[in-house]
Amino acid sequence: MKKFLLILSATALLAACTTKQTYTINGHIEGDSMDLFNGIAILINRDSENPTRDTVQVIQNKFKFEGTIQTPAYHYISIQGISGVLPIFLENANYTIKGHQDSFPKSEVIGGETNTIITEYNNKITEITDKYDVRSLIRDMRIPTTTQERKEEAESLYNACQEELAKYRDSMMAAHPRSIFYLNLFNSRISEMELEEVIRITEDFRKDSKFDNNSVLKRIEEYIARELALQIGEVAPEIILPTPGGEKVSLSETYKRNKVTMIDFWAGWCGPCRNFNPTLVKIYNKYHDKGFEVYGVSLDKTREKWVEAIEEDKLPWIQVSELKYWNGEYSRLYNVNFIPQNLFVDSEGKIIARKISEEEIESLLKERLD
Repeated sequence: MKKFLLILSATALLAACTTKQTYTINGHIEGDSMDLFNGIAILINRDSENPTRDTVQVIQNKFKFEGTIQTPAYHYISIQGISGVLPIFLENANYTIKGHQDSFPKSEVIGGETNTIITEYNNKITEITDKYDVRSLIRDMRIPTTTQERKEEAESLYNACQEELAKYRDSMMAAHPRSIFYLNLFNSRISEMELEEVIRITEDFRKDSKFDNNSVLKRIEEYIARELALQIGEVAPEIILPTPGGEKVSLSETYKRNKVTMIDFWAGWCGPCRNFNPTLVKIYNKYHDKGFEVYGVSLDKTREKWVEAIEEDKLPWIQVSELKYWNGEYSRLYNVNFIPQNLFVDSEGKIIARKISEEEIESLLKERLD
């Protein structure tokens, strides 16, 4: 089962702090729309915990936003009646926006130390991915009609692209240490890193007062706390969720009745999950009578799609779900940022394995149950 690395998008990054305590955004959008003569511009972010929404008038093609931001973050500007939104990495700095109503989302944004860094970064990322034509490579690796020779070639080129992207990313992080640009690139990678290294880098940021009350650093610290609770030997956090029939089933009452219980985070919409289900069914049938149980936690959005996937794949084990997609309490509690993902506990709920492969699952069960 291949796990494709996601190429970082611009919207995943945040900017470096500055000494200026306020921001000013001056926009000039050319065009003859009445919405630019006398209209409304809107500034928003997409942080549900710290929402921003500001509106100002657009008068004779110009608008101006002013304010203060505690944690620099991506924001989006829209103009009522004009198509599209313009992303801007907002920190306490001065910005100038120049553009045209027909291509508003591609307007030029000048200003902001980190906005400048991110523009450079994203232009280079685009250049590298375009050079390798990554979309075509991924398509050719996935579609069944691709010849084996082409799949191998595509995989080799894809890996080369990833290596070049990683090399460039690391060089940019080295060039901009102890910045929020670095912090958020780091934040996007923490699930791939050893916990000890994550803790070490986080502690370095904690020592710098300019990151006090930074919400990104706070989220990383919360991730670390959850990760520490998921180490081998720890008791797995309790899960209590409803089955498709509405009956609530707890993880603890499940593992107490079995020698080994696998928590299987999956979803009906997840292709790799559905591809793995037939294999997991075989493993389940082989070891269930020996004391193996599966506690399936679905990240589906609707009951209908969830139940449909259970029936189509003929999954015989316990199934529960919050039906909240990636926004569920328990997927967050278990730091689930990709699926399928697993965690194994013994009859006391102590974690004995996590994020292991199909081959490792077989070895674990043979060792514990045969």
